[in-house]
Amino acid sequence: MVLTRGDIKRISDLIDFKITTRLDDFEERIEERIRNLPTREEYFQRADKIIGMLQKMEQELIFSNHRLNNHEDRITVLENVALV
Repeated sequence: MVLTRGDIKRISDLIDFKITTRLDDFEERIEERIRNLPTREEYFQRADKIIGMLQKMEQELIFSNHRLNNHEDRITVLENVALV
């Protein structure tokens, strides 16, 4: 069986249609996922908020460690006095 130019044209059109259809479906799925992403501004606002919270936690940790060291020093002094 020999393929004619018309056969080849129909096969080519069918392949083009299938590829175009699949690409369109793929594009729609990607666009749907992108719609759920935050905008650049929303992302940076959230990131700034999280960074602010982390900085606050770090400051509180430093303060708490300082207080803990102070209490340990005071307890050590009291223990030494009690032993004497």
